Amino acid sequence: GASEVHISNVAHGEGGRWKNLTGETEWELSPGRGEKTVYVRFSDLAGNTADTSAVITFVAGDVDGNVVLEPGDAVTALQILTGTATDKPNPDADVNGDGRIGTEEAVYILRRISDRTY
Repeated sequence: GASEVHISNVAHGEGGRWKNLTGETEWELSPGRGEKTVYVRFSDLAGNTADTSAVITFVAGDVDGNVVLEPGDAVTALQILTGTATDKPNPDADVNGDGRIGTEEAVYILRRISDRTY
């Protein structure tokens, strides 16, 4: 019966804004790798609220942002390098801090996958 939703990277009811609940809602997380907590507060027409949260972990080299290192991340990194990528990469996948996704990220991904240390 929720009619509104409040999403935040800070805390329940802080650092976000209320929106009408219309199905799917996109939310941009704060930049950087590691764990991120998303706080969600729902409200119904009577003013009742319910809180929930989820922890999302960004993995270095995760070019497609699905929280798993896989061969597709290396392929996407190489597509970015050659200018043939069609999707926007996860900027937090930059493993060497040069501000771009390229050869270093592709090699890093393949090494991590082959070592199974991710």
